[in-house]
Amino acid sequence: MEAYRKGHSFRRAVDLARREFPGEVTRLEEEWGDWLMVSKQVDAAINHFIEAGRNIKAIEAAIECRQWAKAAGIIDNQDRDTALPFYKRVAKHYDEARQWEEAERYYVKAGLATDAVDMYTRAGKWEAAHKVAMGYLTDSEVHILYTKRARELEAGHKFKEAEKMYLTVKEHDQAINMYKKNRMYDQMIRL
Repeated sequence: MEAYRKGHSFRRAVDLARREFPGEVTRLEEEWGDWLMVSKQVDAAINHFIEAGRNIKAIEAAIECRQWAKAAGIIDNQDRDTALPFYKRVAKHYDEARQWEEAERYYVKAGLATDAVDMYTRAGKWEAAHKVAMGYLTDSEVHILYTKRARELEAGHKFKEAEKMYLTVKEHDQAINMYKKNRMYDQMIRL
């Protein structure tokens, strides 16, 4: 078996270990996965790490080779403490891939509901942003987040969106002042 290991013939080593040394199988599977990682065969290493019970290594390998669905599947089967460092990375991927519901799920699991709200706001999905904010943030956090975002929108001359944000947190006076500062009196009177 040692000759198989030195020659990196792990398949034969594992077969022999299964027959003669069952206690060695997990260690061999991990060694095989490590060797595949060094050999830049990251996607092949994932299953060997899973067989060895080295789930953190399997998650890292899946993320490295951009197999996000597989990484997410492994993460979902871990306890919260083990999975916590990976939630944000997976959420960011889904955010960039515009798979917002999945991104929201992992942002929330990571305890980053504000990031989920920001994601939905950037995407123009106000209802989803509001749902997450109301479900996972305190009233004061919602108020601070919405007024901050409204000011950013106001600075970018996106007055309708800023108005929505102000009105959502019942800051009618700030919405009126925004229109007044920008000499949009018709909009100001409407409010």
